Amino acid sequence: MANVRKEPEKSKSKVRMKEKQDPQTEGFLEDFDHCFHCERELEEPMLLPCLHSYCKRCVDKNVKENGGKVICIPCRDAGELSHDFDLCDLLANTFVQHIRKIMAAEEKGKKSVRGGMKDIDLTEYICSSCERNNPAIRRCDDCRDFLCKTCVKVHKAVKILKDHELIELREWLVIKQRADDNLQQSPAETLCPDHSDEILEQFCFTCGKLVCVDCVELSHKSSKHEKGVIAEAVKSVRQRLEKHVDDTHQTAAKFTGALEILEKTRRELNDDAKRLCGEVKVAIDKERATMDEREKEYLDKIGESEKENESELETYVDKIEDKLDHLTNAFEFAESLLDIGDDIQILNLASTIEKRLRRLKAEQPVLPPKLDDLAVIDLGNVTEEEEEGVEEIATPELEVIQEEAEEEVNNVWSLESTIGTRGSKHGQFDWCRGICSSLDGHVVVADWGNDRAQVFDREGKFLCLLNSNASEQGRLSMPQDVACLRDGRFVCVDKSKFVRVFDPDGKLYVSFQTVADGQTAKDTGIELSCVTVDRRNRIVVGDCKRNVITIHYSDGKLLQTIPAVGPGHLATDSTDRLIVSCPQKQKIRVMNRDGKLISHIDRFGEERDKLKPREFAVTNMIIYMLSIKKEVGINLYTCTT
Repeated sequence: MANVRKEPEKSKSKVRMKEKQDPQTEGFLEDFDHCFHCERELEEPMLLPCLHSYCKRCVDKNVKENGGKVICIPCRDAGELSHDFDLCDLLANTFVQHIRKIMAAEEKGKKSVRGGMKDIDLTEYICSSCERNNPAIRRCDDCRDFLCKTCVKVHKAVKILKDHELIELREWLVIKQRADDNLQQSPAETLCPDHSDEILEQFCFTCGKLVCVDCVELSHKSSKHEKGVIAEAVKSVRQRLEKHVDDTHQTAAKFTGALEILEKTRRELNDDAKRLCGEVKVAIDKERATMDEREKEYLDKIGESEKENESELETYVDKIEDKLDHLTNAFEFAESLLDIGDDIQILNLASTIEKRLRRLKAEQPVLPPKLDDLAVIDLGNVTEEEEEGVEEIATPELEVIQEEAEEEVNNVWSLESTIGTRGSKHGQFDWCRGICSSLDGHVVVADWGNDRAQVFDREGKFLCLLNSNASEQGRLSMPQDVACLRDGRFVCVDKSKFVRVFDPDGKLYVSFQTVADGQTAKDTGIELSCVTVDRRNRIVVGDCKRNVITIHYSDGKLLQTIPAVGPGHLATDSTDRLIVSCPQKQKIRVMNRDGKLISHIDRFGEERDKLKPREFAVTNMIIYMLSIKKEVGINLYTCTT
């Protein structure tokens, strides 16, 4: 047989890519190689614009059942508005077929190696480096020549050739066979569907499709159609897809954060239900003879309340989990295509994937409008909670203050104006989590759902966003609370575990962590929940995961760490006392500057109702507290220590 000439460089690079991408290929087939209609392995797979795949015969059946439309089952069940498509919107999912060929060839290659390659005939290959027609025993991967035993020795002896990689001929033949089986392009995939004798050689950016020479002449010739060769076009399309994938990952992070909030609320509600059941049983056991009927009543109420809360949360959890599934399906499909798809498949599917990712990127997680109002029923008149050494604020005195303030509050407080509406534009909000005003009358609002904090003047006019210069270090993610320093700077805490200080124009001034020197956020769990500024212009931060309050100078230097259970909201008074709400324990604690407990508020009124604090403000000796109650009102308390 004549000398076997050099193999194209393309085969070598693709072999290496294939060997590198095997794990992702298996994961891809596990996630995407089943039909959402028949739930079996795809046959003649068709890809919908939502990136869900169906068998061709299932698509035909779907069309007949739905009056000419293709209905995507998971998208319909998740409540997506766009879940029905025209047949012209569907594409043949050649990417799945491509992956199947790769995996089948890979398995065949493994069996060949296990069998010792006894079926390979090496006598057909002769040395291409000399003219003696000796049988080749190795192949130089750099020179791409076949070498006999003599030429191998010469190759190793020559200084400029001694570092070349010499591969055993048997091993090279296995690699070559696997490369040919795995990645040889099917001619049908490169031929134009409209002009079957022409090869697809260019990509029309305007139309988002591959074209042949006849396509260019007939319908893509005008200057309006921007065209490029496949090698150049795929670079641009890859960059666009990678950008959309990154953006979709950020949207998925929002949904993950929303799901964490719902799950955390569910756990707290379940823990409260278990705790209350235990408290009820202990109280009832003291007077079992007369309290059996009362025990059942309260346990039934708790069960009903728990079921109502669970039902309310489950609806939102299901929707968010469905959205997360779709987000994950979309960007994993796109990432797999970018990682192991060839140029033809990337260009064929790019337009469809871009549309899907843009639509998903615009999605926003929807949480219950009154999430903080969800709570297990109050059983304060059945259970008693005592704290030794702690003086409870006198109820009669509180009642007097409330009676004296009631007329003033009713006469003075009225709605003057409203700032903003629901949305994502400047001046609009999506779930506000914190608000504060500065000495110059500016108001800053933590806009949790839109990942930002907005600043307004005293008239409610939008001024700027915090991180107005779009610094990467100052980027906010689900801001929890805001505060104002006396010099006009703003402080914000968010999910990123950093406290950030911004100047009056919204530009990042400094960011810092709340852990001691030598530690980082990775060393310890951190969940910043609230922030305030004391009269000395020091920054006070609550961490509900570590159960601490940290006090910092305005430059971020850590001054003091104080233990505090689940701080939900913080304030300080004119004597530097700390007032801390703990929604989980349903009480407000008053501590001195060293963290020592002075007193607490947990009940009020003649019926000793359990306190359910949400947020509060402090001035002089009076605490103005907004509690979660059916009736609307503000409760006033004094601290007489």
